[in-house]
Amino acid sequence: MKNADLRTKRHPLGPRKPFVASENARLLSAKHAAEYLGMPFKTFRQHAQNGTFPIVKFGDGKRARWYFRRVDLDAAIERHTERVS
Repeated sequence: MKNADLRTKRHPLGPRKPFVASENARLLSAKHAAEYLGMPFKTFRQHAQNGTFPIVKFGDGKRARWYFRRVDLDAAIERHTERVS
């Protein structure tokens, strides 16, 4: 199959819709957590790997998925907020 064919091939269940985390979601993917905090994904990932944000891990090995609790992200914001007087 040529590249042009791959781009125009349609999914049998219809077009895919991007996942958008709801405001009530307790867990956010790394991508959505980075968006929630307003930082680049790579920067967020580095902080997550360094332990700045607690993770909720589902699965093992390479297939493991990392999620982040919204309350932990909010707590990290508060920890890193400086008050200027």
